[in-house]
Amino acid sequence: MFALNLKGKRTGKSLIQKPLEAFGLVEIAIVLIIIGILASLGMKGYKLIESAKVKALHQQIDDVRLATHMFKEKYHAFPGDFAGAQSAIHSNCLNGNGNGLIEGRNADSQSEAGQFWTHLTLAELVTGIEPSQSGQQLVPSKHLLSGKIEGFLTIQHSFKGDTGPWVCLSHVDSSGSLKPCLTPKQAADIDQAFDDGNPLSGDICASGENENTGACIKGNHYNLESKNQACMAYFKLSK
Repeated sequence: MFALNLKGKRTGKSLIQKPLEAFGLVEIAIVLIIIGILASLGMKGYKLIESAKVKALHQQIDDVRLATHMFKEKYHAFPGDFAGAQSAIHSNCLNGNGNGLIEGRNADSQSEAGQFWTHLTLAELVTGIEPSQSGQQLVPSKHLLSGKIEGFLTIQHSFKGDTGPWVCLSHVDSSGSLKPCLTPKQAADIDQAFDDGNPLSGDICASGENENTGACIKGNHYNLESKNQACMAYFKLSK
């Protein structure tokens, strides 16, 4: 059937227009189910990735722990603290004072803490980083191991009065200061997976840049309400 225009001519258009098709309730429900499944798969994938990072970090700390133990077995001193490093390992090493502590500023290449990585690297017990040179400013991306989650690994002889030594996972700024690199959730996941889950006890602990703010730790627990990078994680090397 054809429609007539005002002049009585056929226009070629049907008098009956086909109604627009619309989604029914069933179709909408199916779409919502598919979206929910995709979101669930995405969340599971994210959790799997985060879990893999936590395991990789723990393995990395174990590798450093093993390298430290092997160094101490061979040279009877901690890396960085070894008083005979320059003659026994490499001329580019700086000697420590041999008092059994890894002292000095974490990110200072001239300190025992900074020399920790140089001693291990030149003793061929750690790979993937460059040994720092005497008088050279420590460059985190070159002279420190990158953490498997975030940040860099530095060393210090104690944490909250507990003699370690301890490895700290943190960002390191241009001045050598340590800055938080983990969210409280990330720090809690690491602690719960491999220690007691308490940020203030055990072989895995945590702290924030300013403890008074409660950004990382609130009371005796991780502040899981915070989504910011507020925590630095600490791993005891000597168990």
